[in-house]
Amino acid sequence: MLEQHDYTQAVSEFEKATILSPDNAQLEVYLGRAYLGAGKNSEAIAAFEKAVVVSRSPAIFNEVAYNLAEQKLALDKAQRYAEVAIADATQNLRSVDLAHLTDAALSQIERVASYWDTLGWIYFQRGDLERARQYISAAWVLSENGEAGDHLAQIYEKSGDKEGAVHACALALAAPHATDDTRARLTLLLGGNAQIDGLVHRAKPELELLRTIPAGKFLAEDARADFFILLSPGDKKAHVDAVKFIGGSEALRPFSDRLRSLDYGSVFPDTAPARLIRRGTLSCSAKAGDCDLILLPPEEARLN
Repeated sequence: MLEQHDYTQAVSEFEKATILSPDNAQLEVYLGRAYLGAGKNSEAIAAFEKAVVVSRSPAIFNEVAYNLAEQKLALDKAQRYAEVAIADATQNLRSVDLAHLTDAALSQIERVASYWDTLGWIYFQRGDLERARQYISAAWVLSENGEAGDHLAQIYEKSGDKEGAVHACALALAAPHATDDTRARLTLLLGGNAQIDGLVHRAKPELELLRTIPAGKFLAEDARADFFILLSPGDKKAHVDAVKFIGGSEALRPFSDRLRSLDYGSVFPDTAPARLIRRGTLSCSAKAGDCDLILLPPEEARLN
């Protein structure tokens, strides 16, 4: 009912469900969303506030913050919730050790990108485009998630950069988790949909290029190996805290230290203490005589 926008009926069912399961924070979030759709904003805020009392998980704080931001409702509260989600998630990653890495730690990376996107979206709804760009760009670079790409496109559009907005929409549509709203937005920007499929087709290979870091000429043979890279904020670019060889060509194992010197760019949206784990494939070509490190999107990164 919620997904079909039958908000009155959804409210009725979720009210019953939350009575039967008073300790289920996700049900309170759904109830809040239903109230929003039914135009009952004060009831929605009350349901969201109960959700974050029932569960202090970063995921619940983030979901509540995002729903409030979407409606431009209680943005001060939404920002506090988003900041709590980011602080809790990054705190969990500060002690991460590549020697004792878990899939649970890796899954946190994708969530951090989502939380950055939420905070950026709150800044967008406040009209603070610079800070919105700061967080949403970081979320997009880390995750290449279609929703973050759509938000970035809206920042470009709001800033008067139509060309940047069109390009961001094309990338967002080529990325995983693209939204129907992005296609509609691009249609309006272009004044029609005739060019869209071509733009998206050309954007697809660019997604991998955005995750590709030239590693230089240090092995003149065909070889591939996988590595984990642990990053933290630096002055102008990310600092490499550690590199771990996972598997692949043994000829590349000695070059772990070389990966420390690569420029990973401005990965973080701010200088707050944080750590990120990226998994990448170092690929060398005998023909080209050089090597590239291709980072995996966080949702694809696994221990093995």
